Amino acid sequence: MVTLSASGAARLALTFEELAKLPDEVLCEMLEAEADVVEPEISRQAEAMLRGPYYEGAVAKAVYHKPPRRSVKSQNMHMYISFKGTQHGESIARIAYINEYGKRNQPPRPFIKTAIEKAADAAIEAAADVLENYIEKSAVQLKYLLS
Repeated sequence: MVTLSASGAARLALTFEELAKLPDEVLCEMLEAEADVVEPEISRQAEAMLRGPYYEGAVAKAVYHKPPRRSVKSQNMHMYISFKGTQHGESIARIAYINEYGKRNQPPRPFIKTAIEKAADAAIEAAADVLENYIEKSAVQLKYLLS
């Protein structure tokens, strides 16, 4: 669980309503910061957990994130971390899915879930740093406008 706390007038310059209306650039930067933490962790976990006679390292090398975008239906910003490419005529995304959830006679190896759990705190910290920088920058601009 994450707790957001603020102290000082500069950090409280933005109300929660204003925070909900953050510019898309800030939201995109926050999502990119999180992806920069989670994406390498998925690759590390793939390397660690997908060992076997048929594994050639393609899943770990195929991790990438798509650019952030706003959902048409919910209007929320989101970003997908996915897998690109093929191996042996099969989509690497499908290979990753089968490894994550398993199939008949193949137990699951949840490397994505494990990576997300391990990287969650660091990813949230990275996004919080971006938000804090934005708030401080906004407070400085507000102070300048009021003086």
